[in-house]
Amino acid sequence: MMYGRRTFGLTRIVAITTPDNYGSAKLLKKLGLSFERMIKLSDDSKSVNLFISDV
Repeated sequence: MMYGRRTFGLTRIVAITTPDNYGSAKLLKKLGLSFERMIKLSDDSKSVNLFISDV
């Protein structure tokens, strides 16, 4: 997270996982991201979990 902020000037990092991917969700939380909401990437796709981190 710090690398992204310092090197690229990022102010927000986002990640998505499928709802049943508990291992990835756990890792994202450990890295400092938090679950924000369920989203659909397109009208005909299944919902995914959106995680965010304001760096």
